[in-house]
Amino acid sequence: MIHSHPTTQNHAEALEILHNDRGAQAAGILRHIDGELDPESSSRAAHALGEFLRRIITPNNPKTTAIRFVTFAAIFAPELMGVSLLRMGPELGVTRAALSKHALALRQQFNLTWRGAKSEASRKVYRAAQLRAVAAGRHSLQVVARRKAAAARSRGKRR
Repeated sequence: MIHSHPTTQNHAEALEILHNDRGAQAAGILRHIDGELDPESSSRAAHALGEFLRRIITPNNPKTTAIRFVTFAAIFAPELMGVSLLRMGPELGVTRAALSKHALALRQQFNLTWRGAKSEASRKVYRAAQLRAVAAGRHSLQVVARRKAAAARSRGKRR
């Protein structure tokens, strides 16, 4: 699927509208927060919400935006999500690995820690092992491809 990318001007305009709504959107959200916020706290919360949305939203691409939002929620409040990236993947139409890549990018972008994430050292070890498996022809995708090819040849001989 090919997604159109907004022009820089359109993207900037969309962000400007989001940022300069004079608090109309943020005020509605903040009314639902338990307790009263003083005007300064309300303004800071509205600014933080706007900044969060600017970082999460992928203009003209609601699927990626949804994936980024759900992945952020899984990082920030896994106990509220109640499902792993592995279980979320099929429902979102992506692999666990794709969600992990989004999670890594979001963790870096928002400077978040995540107890479900591997350390940078572990990621390097896993990557090296994957590259060795590919070089040796033992990577799981290569094994599956060989099995499928053998099954197809077998079906062809029976005909």
